[in-house]
Amino acid sequence: MLNIKTIIITIGVALQCTIATAQLDANALVGLSSGTTTEMNGITTPNIGSLLFNTTDDAMYIFTAGGWVTLSSIYNSDGQFLSDRTIDMNANQFNLETDADSKSTLTLRRTNNANETGIAFRNSGNAYDAAIVMGTPNSGSLDFYSVGNATDINSLGKTLAMEEDGQLEFSQYGAGTFDDASPARLIGVQADGDVVEINPSSFTNTDDQTAAEVNLVTNVDSNGDTTDETNLEAVVQAITPITSKAGRVFYPPSIAIDASTTGTGRIINLYQEYVNQFAPGAGITSRSTGAPSTIPVYASNELYYYVTAFDPAVFTITNISNTGVMTYNVVGVPSTYNSLINVVFVVQ
Repeated sequence: MLNIKTIIITIGVALQCTIATAQLDANALVGLSSGTTTEMNGITTPNIGSLLFNTTDDAMYIFTAGGWVTLSSIYNSDGQFLSDRTIDMNANQFNLETDADSKSTLTLRRTNNANETGIAFRNSGNAYDAAIVMGTPNSGSLDFYSVGNATDINSLGKTLAMEEDGQLEFSQYGAGTFDDASPARLIGVQADGDVVEINPSSFTNTDDQTAAEVNLVTNVDSNGDTTDETNLEAVVQAITPITSKAGRVFYPPSIAIDASTTGTGRIINLYQEYVNQFAPGAGITSRSTGAPSTIPVYASNELYYYVTAFDPAVFTITNISNTGVMTYNVVGVPSTYNSLINVVFVVQ
């Protein structure tokens, strides 16, 4: 009588030996249908999930609702995303390592220059906190966005732009968003382009510079005393006595007053007589070479009006208004043309 246990063991050993020593038969392998890209695209209504080896691309394809899609890995051939993809790092790191010496080792390329291309950062609430973007449409600047916390990436505000011409643009500068009026440190740029840290306390008298600290480009004798002034304060002190006195006083043009008869309460507009002779359009008979065609005049409320002398045998002055209208009396008829009224204007 055969021992069943012995038979089972014997068969098991025999099978194990057969598997260990048998060679694979190429004809026994399962093969996929193959064809060129043209032949693949020419298949009429293939079933969803059909597989085919594309001899043109040397890659395996599967037919989906969106058409034929390659199953090749991105490690050994180019591919195409047909929809959004997410890689969950699960607290692990994603490292890109290379020994290549090239600025294009990792490249983000846009095939349409009217589109922006960049990297966005989202928080745990799935909102966007920041982004680094390749320029606005048709621009090559590198833009940094960090203003806001938005579900729409386009709602983030720009912070900094690195322009193609080498300029830095601080987009929030002047918007009143930086409220620290007493910074502990400042940033400066040296002649060689290096950005350096500056201690504000190292600056001396930058916000309260006096006129004496502003030197003249060329020293000048402002008041004719044969001594050159070297700074703004010295110039002001030298010309103030001139401009505050003689430069503000002038005589109006000479006019004739009818004193052929006596009378009281007569009126003459001293300012209007001045304007009639000096204002643009007045009758200028001659002028020096290069002189303007008009003489500048003051407004009536920019002047003070004075009478410094008059012939008391002929006139009495009763009033001068703040607009230059003088009221006077003729108390006697002059026997000659030497009776005068001396009028002076002073710039306010």
